[in-house]
Amino acid sequence: MAHDAQASGLARAGRRGLSKKIAVLGTLAALSVSFLSACGGSGSSGGSDETGDFTVGVIRPTSGVLASSYKPLYLNLEMAIKEINADGGIMGRKVVPQYVDDEGSPAGQSKALRTLQSKGIKYVFGPTGDSLATAALPLLSADKIIGGGWYAGTELMDTAKYPYAFLPYFDTTQEADEMAKFMVTDLGKKKIGFLSEATSLGPAIGKPLKVKVTELGGKIVSEQEYPLDTASFVTAMNKLKSDGVDGIVATFSNVPNTTAAYQAMEQLKWYPPLVTHYNFFPQVINAKWSKQLTDSIYAVNLAAYSYPADGKPDPAVDAYVTKLRKIKGFDASGLPSAPFYDMLNILKKTIEAEKTFDVEKVRAALNKVTDYPGMNGKVTFTKDNHLGISDDQVTTVSMASGHDPRSNGGFFFEEAAK
Repeated sequence: MAHDAQASGLARAGRRGLSKKIAVLGTLAALSVSFLSACGGSGSSGGSDETGDFTVGVIRPTSGVLASSYKPLYLNLEMAIKEINADGGIMGRKVVPQYVDDEGSPAGQSKALRTLQSKGIKYVFGPTGDSLATAALPLLSADKIIGGGWYAGTELMDTAKYPYAFLPYFDTTQEADEMAKFMVTDLGKKKIGFLSEATSLGPAIGKPLKVKVTELGGKIVSEQEYPLDTASFVTAMNKLKSDGVDGIVATFSNVPNTTAAYQAMEQLKWYPPLVTHYNFFPQVINAKWSKQLTDSIYAVNLAAYSYPADGKPDPAVDAYVTKLRKIKGFDASGLPSAPFYDMLNILKKTIEAEKTFDVEKVRAALNKVTDYPGMNGKVTFTKDNHLGISDDQVTTVSMASGHDPRSNGGFFFEEAAK
């Protein structure tokens, strides 16, 4: 799942040689038939009567400060392409990625799409991040493009505005609801502090969080917003403490902010339960923290990347993560939950079942995908709901389990005791 914070946060992580966990997603799209006249030919990715390679567009920054940070997020797409090609491609056609640079900015979306359109490419993965998707989805929808991707803002899931957008992930409302239920219902905390970054992620989580916390009988008693360039969280943590919070909901989407916040808790020797946004970062887990801190930190996660206290991760998902970890560069900043792998495989299944690459026919078939066994969980799409992951597949996990052998290097976590 990805937000405005991903562009800003990952920019900082890129400058520091660090990466973020992106509670993110990439966009899968199919360009309309109106673009076919621009190119065609044996190498184009046209309809089912065409031959040659099946070229898919991939929108991601290949230049600028985000390039190195974002590249690992697309490694599972590259792995899916290799696996599919080894199995005969899609309807016998080899899948070939065509990368276009969006420079990691909303302004770069129009240029990137024009480049793909000029090549007659009909299916596109990317961009990643809410602000980028906000710029791209209207353009894709206007040209009747099937969308999907790594963004999580609930407003981007509006099928009336974006009927071609599909997402095998969860959104910010699901995330906020899980945070509130864990803090208020499971842990019994009533006075909640909200520590949010000054990006679109803050209100995206904060608005539904306040509604759910109140509904469950709790109250947000302190709100502290911080800019992404914050070096110390001592002042913010002291304010939360003085306001009497007994639990914290926080939005951290990059390593520096996460690390600085935990350092502040250690400095103050104050360890209220804290549930945060996104998975944990390997760099953060591997830092030297006190047991009091690690026992106090939780995060919302896909259930597919968790395991019960007396169990193990799903063998198929565990094997998938193991394969990804063998790819150079993945361990440092990759996220197995990036939805590209699932979306390309769903696309393959749909196209081959319908025996066509026609955009409208593929979109209609995607609206009927039910319980697809993806790596992110069971994916279901309907005409009115293109958010593929159901509420019961979103859970809260414990940071303390990050060093457990079952975590497979910090990519699986134990479900939090409730």
